Amino acid sequence: MDGGEDAGPTDSGPPGDAADAEPLDASKDASIDTGSDTGTPPGDAGADSGDGAAGGVTVSLAGTWVFSNDSNVSPYPTVTFNGASAGSASISSVGFTGGLQCACNAYHLIIPLGATFSCASTVQFDFTTNASPNSFGFTNNTAIWLRFNHGTTHEAELLGSEQTGNSSCAFSYGNSFPATPLLKEGTNVIPLASLVTGTSGFCNGSFEIIDVHLQAYGCFPTDTSTSTISNVRMY
Repeated sequence: MDGGEDAGPTDSGPPGDAADAEPLDASKDASIDTGSDTGTPPGDAGADSGDGAAGGVTVSLAGTWVFSNDSNVSPYPTVTFNGASAGSASISSVGFTGGLQCACNAYHLIIPLGATFSCASTVQFDFTTNASPNSFGFTNNTAIWLRFNHGTTHEAELLGSEQTGNSSCAFSYGNSFPATPLLKEGTNVIPLASLVTGTSGFCNGSFEIIDVHLQAYGCFPTDTSTSTISNVRMY
C-alpha cells in the first residue's frame, strides 16, 4: 500500500473461500472514489469549519457514503448502509449461502478536514458493533479502516477491529487481526504516532483528508453484524 505498507492479502478463510484480490488502493484503483485532488468528497461532506487544528476538528459524517469491495472482491455485497448524520454512520452485514464469497466489504466517505494534521495528531471516535442474533468468529467480524491523505497521496492509515484472528478485512496483517484488539466498545483514542506497521497501521506524513471505511467480513447466512462509528474528532 501507499506509504510503504505492503497490503497484498492472502485469505486464510474457510474452505471454498474465493481467492483474494489485492486490497483496493485509492491511489491506484478507480473503484475507490477519492473525489477530486482537492479532497472534495461525494455529497460535499466536510469538517466543521470553525474548529481549526489548534482546537481540534469535529468530523462530520454526513454525506454520500459509497460501497467498496475492500478485499477479496465479491460480486455479492455483504453490507448494507443504514444511514448517516453529522455525528454517526452505521452498516449491517449478512453473509451468503454456501460461504463461497467471503469478502471484506464496506461503505466509505472521504472527508476534507479543513486543517492539516500530522503524525503528532490523535484521532478519537466511538465505535459499537455486535453480531446479534449470532456471534463473531472465524467467518464473521467487523473493522474500521481510516485512510489519511494529502491530496491523493496516502500518508497514514489505521486498520483495526474489536475481534482477533481470521478476516479478509485484516489485509494489512496477513488476513489475521492481532491477538490484542486495536479497538474497543465505546470511545477509542488513538495517537497516530502509536500506529505500528503490521499490527495497527502507520503514519508517514501530514494530511488534510480522512477516508472512513466501515467494514464487515461475513461468509454464511448466520454471519451477521451491525457497526456504528460516531463522534469522530481529530486533534
